[in-house]
Amino acid sequence: NKRPFVEERHIKQAFKFSLILFLMCVFILQGLILSLFFRDKWKLKKIFTYLVHLYSRLGLKIIGINVLSENQPSSFGGAESHLYVSNHLSYLDVLIMAAQRPFCFVTSVEIKQTPFLGKLCEMAGCLFVERRSRDHLSEEISEITEALKNGLSVIIFPEATSTNGEQVLRFRQPLYTASMDSGVSVQPLCLNYTKIGEEPFQQSNRDKVCWYGDMSFAPHLWELLSGFSVEVTLSHLQELKVGKDTNVKSLAEKSHSLVSSRFRPC
Repeated sequence: NKRPFVEERHIKQAFKFSLILFLMCVFILQGLILSLFFRDKWKLKKIFTYLVHLYSRLGLKIIGINVLSENQPSSFGGAESHLYVSNHLSYLDVLIMAAQRPFCFVTSVEIKQTPFLGKLCEMAGCLFVERRSRDHLSEEISEITEALKNGLSVIIFPEATSTNGEQVLRFRQPLYTASMDSGVSVQPLCLNYTKIGEEPFQQSNRDKVCWYGDMSFAPHLWELLSGFSVEVTLSHLQELKVGKDTNVKSLAEKSHSLVSSRFRPC
């Protein structure tokens, strides 16, 4: 009789879903309280990134995600700030990255305007960019530059959207300007989801982890909590130093080439 098994699975699913929503609410509440006591913008963002780091490590355990970190340099996690760039497949990418070390994420104004998720990102210390318009681009780059200068390691997803895992889209160039303006290196990272349950990551099961297009968040998260494990490899690629002969085009193209060469499409 499969019915008791299905009911038991749904109970576990509901428990995990409720636990994650509870932790999100607690996290937002903590952020609101901390905002009352810390007036320094960058100090507050740094505290938020440490909180995200701790919560993300717990989140990976609840969901069942195992991360293999490949070629991680000894400097990773140190005090020196970098502009990290990565391919983007899912909201899970944020949990995976943040669980490795405190990061300040750059996301879209559209996410900021999304109920609940927007507040969650705000309390996580995210920086926001308007991908639909370039009217405020210089101000957005200036804010990322200030974050880097204030000792925060910032991570961007230069594809500007999450994908279905078939390819790494062209890396958009403008935000690389923050690396040049602050004098910090660009550190490319590559995410490869390798296994879902007992099967390799492939087109038939990619939608269990990939979140793209017009997919709704809550139903996708609900399915994700149905009990299968996820294995992912995070590769640290060649660090790109910034010098007087560097330009944003070369940084974007070189980092895209490095990430694409390590990415394994489904």
